[in-house]
Amino acid sequence: MLISELKSLEEAVRRVLARGGRIVVVCIGNSLRGDDAFGPLVYEFLREEGVNSVINAEHAPENALGLLLREKPSLLILVDAVKGRGRAGELIVTRLSEASSPLPLTTHSVPLDLLVRAVDLDPARVILVGVYASNFEFGVKPSVKVVKAAKLVAELLARVMATSLA
Repeated sequence: MLISELKSLEEAVRRVLARGGRIVVVCIGNSLRGDDAFGPLVYEFLREEGVNSVINAEHAPENALGLLLREKPSLLILVDAVKGRGRAGELIVTRLSEASSPLPLTTHSVPLDLLVRAVDLDPARVILVGVYASNFEFGVKPSVKVVKAAKLVAELLARVMATSLA
């Protein structure tokens, strides 16, 4: 995980909130499938911190379509476990408009860029916060590294969103 990636996430959130924009965080994943619990963990941690503009889409990102169409966020943050060459627990933060192609693979049937197109959002207004995951076995708990990454992301988002609103 690069500190600069987390700094860029923090700066993007601050800029949007300073302009009075709306941020929605969509957490994706299956809490029963090991490291795929990253999204639901971030959701739980954010809710514990009092963040309301967060959705737990669970294993189907399309669950968030209706709300996203209504809310039309200024910034959409998608949180999900990804497959790829990174080390388990390593974070990746990228705007969809700047993501290398192909995107890091998520474990869900609907590609994230298709979800974004369905709600007519500019990919420059969408940030993917992913964690490289290694174990997606059913009934297995998430790794310590993934839980630690989820806490780090949730703490950063909760802190920035709370201080920007104060």
